[in-house]
Amino acid sequence: MPGMCSQRLPILSCLDSMLVSKPIVVVVWIMLLTAVCSAESLHIVPAPPQEPVTGGDTLTIDLVFYNTSDSAIIRELPSTVPCEIVIGDSISTTSAEVIAAKENPTVVVPADAFVRRQLRVTLPIYASEMVQLRFGALGILTISVEKAPPERWIGHQVPLDKGPSMLQSFLNNFSVYEPVYFLLGVYPGLEQSRLQFSFQYRLFNPEGRLAKKQPWMSGFYLAYTQRGLWNLDEESEPFTDINFLPEIFYLWPKIDLQMDRVAAFGLQSGVQHYSNGKAGDESRSTNFLYAEPILGLYLFGPYHLKIAPRLFFYLNNDDDTNPDLSDYMGYCDLKMGIANPDGLALDSHLWWAKQGASVQVDVTYAFTRLFGKNLNFYLQGQYFNGYGETFLFYNERNEAFRLGLAVVR
Repeated sequence: MPGMCSQRLPILSCLDSMLVSKPIVVVVWIMLLTAVCSAESLHIVPAPPQEPVTGGDTLTIDLVFYNTSDSAIIRELPSTVPCEIVIGDSISTTSAEVIAAKENPTVVVPADAFVRRQLRVTLPIYASEMVQLRFGALGILTISVEKAPPERWIGHQVPLDKGPSMLQSFLNNFSVYEPVYFLLGVYPGLEQSRLQFSFQYRLFNPEGRLAKKQPWMSGFYLAYTQRGLWNLDEESEPFTDINFLPEIFYLWPKIDLQMDRVAAFGLQSGVQHYSNGKAGDESRSTNFLYAEPILGLYLFGPYHLKIAPRLFFYLNNDDDTNPDLSDYMGYCDLKMGIANPDGLALDSHLWWAKQGASVQVDVTYAFTRLFGKNLNFYLQGQYFNGYGETFLFYNERNEAFRLGLAVVR
């Protein structure tokens, strides 16, 4: 039969020969359900094309039908199948053509063998980065897609929320950094409301000429974090203090410890500026030189444990306005957390200093569990007790409980 590797080769041998002849970017194994393949012994592997994929391309995708039973399986294929194209948070629907299905709709898969068929589908012009193709009962495929060049967009209709992205050539280097949230003060009151946003930017593109010759160069980042204590209890709703934390750091994200329960291990080191942007007696300013090992461990089920002690030293501290800063903030921030990526997470910070310990605990829960993926927020509760929550009043102990929403935790 055309397209058949071998009628009686063991299934693992066939798979091994395919992996050698066609490198697979990402292959998601899906057990067939419902009408197309009701037998549990018939499986499908959708494999991406070998050539680089660009937004707007028409792809030819191999579908490999595997039969692990002792008898032949016969199935009928439609000429087209619905296809959902998932790009980030957006989903578009199209149809994928089953090539040659009209002439030969019957698929006969001998026992302990495989047969190859093909699908054809066109990507949206705005597709980029990681794109997921969902072919219903025929499986799911995730592929890497390069952004289409500007001249290729001519003549294409683009959704209004996608058009601006074609002008942003460097978005691949932009990502979130620290948690992003808005929390209302519950105890002692609204005067303890707090917000924070943060982002990071990779300095050297991993696909650039320099980083390809020296891969370690892609570990340099610029980052910016801003947090504010907002007094919503007063009529004018003033900010009690706003803190600015720009930094430059280097990240070694993958160090193999060759330990079964270690999910991730890396090291981050950098220089961070810390100030409150005020003048005169209310001015506060310092700089930190820090090193932070980051360890992730498997616990059970979906839960992971993260341990990240940050050791820091003071550089060019403003001895006129905050000379005793180290007495209240210390030299170490011990960060620990337990998290289910799709559910509950608990994160904590613990600082030791001459004047006493400070602690912050954040509990977050994904709203997607409560509202069927309609609201992409985390419900967050935060407790703080200690010094240095705001730079202006770093030497005054503060205790507060807050509740609100987060988009990054």
